[in-house]
Amino acid sequence: MSNAKPVATPMVSVPTLSSLTGTKLSDGTLSVNICILHSSHNEHWCAVKRILRYVKSTTDFGLKFQPSAITLTSLSDTDWASSLKDKKSTSCYCVYLGANLVGWSSKEWTVVSHSTTKAEY
Repeated sequence: MSNAKPVATPMVSVPTLSSLTGTKLSDGTLSVNICILHSSHNEHWCAVKRILRYVKSTTDFGLKFQPSAITLTSLSDTDWASSLKDKKSTSCYCVYLGANLVGWSSKEWTVVSHSTTKAEY
């Protein structure tokens, strides 16, 4: 991938990856995380290659810490039933100290939420 053409975004917004579509790969060790959970498909491998092309375009990126007011801000969001396979939700949060990002997390729930209210709570 060292000669691959860089891209500006890590993934396309649609279609969502699923273990239910595409052609199954013979070598399931080719992809990682959301791109591969238990069942590798050609679409997952294409997504991994796109992520690597994005990483290639961001090698000079970094976190910029700038002087700002000492305020702690936290933002969170939940995507209800976003997994096509098992309808589990995904939650994420970001924590800022002033204008500087100091922490973040994103994870898929281990249980299925039956309403948007329950997912957001």
